[in-house]
Amino acid sequence: MKKILITGLPISGKSTLRIKLLNLLRTAKLPVQHIDADNFKEIRHPDDKDCLTNIPSMLDLDEETIWIVEDVRAVVPGKSFLPISTYDSILYIYPDIMSHILLLLTRAWYWFLNGKLDYDRHYGWKGTNKRKDYRNIIPIIKTIWRIIKNRQNWLKADKVKLRGTYYSIIKIKWSIRGPKAHLY
Repeated sequence: MKKILITGLPISGKSTLRIKLLNLLRTAKLPVQHIDADNFKEIRHPDDKDCLTNIPSMLDLDEETIWIVEDVRAVVPGKSFLPISTYDSILYIYPDIMSHILLLLTRAWYWFLNGKLDYDRHYGWKGTNKRKDYRNIIPIIKTIWRIIKNRQNWLKADKVKLRGTYYSIIKIKWSIRGPKAHLY
């Protein structure tokens, strides 16, 4: 069994990478499953239709399958789906500041349009749950500011927690044709 963790900063492209890696491995006819440890209740993307929503315990993971786990809280002890030491490979997503701001603004617009923001797997969505509700603007701005303000500190803290594991940092940089990934 091979377990691949995709983690990184909030709103950095983890789901996109999970879906691209899933499709690549399926094209190669390899047995692969994917898990979003945020445990969303609804399908957010057509490729998530078979994403496991009832997260199996580690004992239930099929030995022949490659498991791709997206978990933003993977480096937080007690909040991760699996301990980081159990993964064979860890991909840490870290966008440059401009790319991160563009990703956050795109997500902010989506949050505003849907009236729901900043999902938490234990508490669900924040926000008024009303589309285009102006009362959500201040909480959206606060959430974006919190992420931008803390991104460097989170990266430093996460690198310390990832010591002793096999991890790679994937730096996302914005281009005219959209985000580009660079392995570091």
